[in-house]
Amino acid sequence: MTPTDRLRRLSTVMRHLCTLAMIAIPALLATFWLVFGGCWPFQGAGADPGMVGCTAHVDGGLARHLALFWPLPAWKQLGAFGISMLPAAAVLFGLWQLRRLFTLYGDGRIFTAANTRAFRRFASAVFVYALLRPLSQTALIAFLTFDGPPGSGRLAIQLGSPELTTFFLGGLFLLIAWVMDRGREIAEDQAQFV
Repeated sequence: MTPTDRLRRLSTVMRHLCTLAMIAIPALLATFWLVFGGCWPFQGAGADPGMVGCTAHVDGGLARHLALFWPLPAWKQLGAFGISMLPAAAVLFGLWQLRRLFTLYGDGRIFTAANTRAFRRFASAVFVYALLRPLSQTALIAFLTFDGPPGSGRLAIQLGSPELTTFFLGGLFLLIAWVMDRGREIAEDQAQFV
């Protein structure tokens, strides 16, 4: 098997994995919010015997606080799903661009403008995800608590290592896309002189 054959085979596998992820992400989010109501049953430490709350996909004591708002009515489940889909949409767009890139590799197109365009769009999706994730978490918490009793509403913005790492990776991917595009331009210029 030649290196080109291996590249094509691996590209096909990766393209299929991207497709599966694009299907799985919204399906899992829908299941989480619409089927389970955005929570998993738990018996919290120190909770009243027989009181069962829910753990949300937020951190620390906030999950215990949000447990007071469960079970969620259907309109809140649907709204929470929509808010959760905002950063997921950036991930889906990034996966679509990776799928496009692997399709090009599978077709034997390695250093083309379409490759660098797909990779640049993927890098942009990483940046957008890094921006949308903390904003959507804030919007989600506000949405879930806005109609509670006075003093129960919460607003929390969380920026930490995951967000900073995602910003760094987005910048790194954009730099790689720029280098790939510059290398392609140099190769095309040299090919015209030969």
